[in-house]
Amino acid sequence: ENELLLLNSAFDPLAGVKVMDSSKQDVTANLTVQSSVKTDVVGRYSVKYTFDKEGYEPLTVYRQITVAPYNSPRIEGLKDMYLFKGEALTMPTNIKAYNVMGLQINGVQMKTDRPVAATGDYAVTFSVIDHYGYSYEETKKLTVLAKEASFIDVPVAHPYFKEIQLMKEMKIINGYPDKTFKPASSISRQHVAALIYRSGISLEPIREKITFADVPESHPYYTEIMALYQAGIIDGSNGKFNPNNALTRAQLAKILVNAFKLELQPANVLPFAATDNHWAKDYINNL
Repeated sequence: ENELLLLNSAFDPLAGVKVMDSSKQDVTANLTVQSSVKTDVVGRYSVKYTFDKEGYEPLTVYRQITVAPYNSPRIEGLKDMYLFKGEALTMPTNIKAYNVMGLQINGVQMKTDRPVAATGDYAVTFSVIDHYGYSYEETKKLTVLAKEASFIDVPVAHPYFKEIQLMKEMKIINGYPDKTFKPASSISRQHVAALIYRSGISLEPIREKITFADVPESHPYYTEIMALYQAGIIDGSNGKFNPNNALTRAQLAKILVNAFKLELQPANVLPFAATDNHWAKDYINNL
């Protein structure tokens, strides 16, 4: 059979291969093999098997071996999803698929375990088949929510109702004890760190911890701030983090781009005159 090998793995073209005649006699000794397989070089190779024995009909069989860095295609960007009742389910725009060679491909398919209608949880399966015929699938949860407000100052008609309500459902934000969200208030650096930390993104550390003079280990947001610092998402200034300071839109743009590893989509860039010579121009364009 054709076979997929991981790069630098061992390969024996005769492993598991036999030649049996009609009387079930093993005549493999008369089999010769020509193999072009290089397991240390990514590519597709051919193995030629030739059987030749007096008294038997000659036979030649070809086998294809693919040497690749991955043992199946991949789909990146998958995560559990949320919809409000009445909204249509569409393919998330951040999903990318790669074949076994690591090259980006199209063709991701999406299907649900049942028609999406009422509120509740559904299973959504994503699948892809690459150019080599190898397949991959993964299932995520879809939660359909009732369109009801959780905060008295963020009604359903609020222009940012969906974003705020989803963050509430995902336990990223809590609001205040009086059931308000205060949507027009500014946000502090420490609270931004907390929100990004709670979002569940990968925070792989790329640098050692440091000591901020104004963020001791007893600080209520020490864990969140230090996790983002170690991941290279936020920095301090003059030995301080200034956790209570409000963020500018430009500073937040940089944090979001770094945290979510956002890539520039040139076709979507808008011409903001105010950012032409701004230090955060690239981050703002990404957003």
